[in-house]
Amino acid sequence: MDSSVSEANSAHPSAEPSSPVPEDGSALGWSQLRLLPGSSIVLTPKLIIDGPLGDLCVSITVADFWTMDVIAVEVRPSMRFPQDLHLALLWLEERIVHYSNTVSPF
Repeated sequence: MDSSVSEANSAHPSAEPSSPVPEDGSALGWSQLRLLPGSSIVLTPKLIIDGPLGDLCVSITVADFWTMDVIAVEVRPSMRFPQDLHLALLWLEERIVHYSNTVSPF
């Protein structure tokens, strides 16, 4: 990924310099991942189950390890519990693998 379009902000000494992150969160464009090669990230998956109503919602948050700035948030709402539980877990696994591969040096 071209570092000139990256908005990731890292205190890691090996990270390339990047452009400043806009203050307005809506201007960040969550649809495009903004990670530098070799970035250190924290992935936080959430599985929210409302058993009595049968609702299931999953999300994953990607944050920079050094600053804890949020890089991306993805949400998969409107699933049913227990029918879609396996699908929700597969979606989380796929997102974790995707983000892990994005910062992999290999």
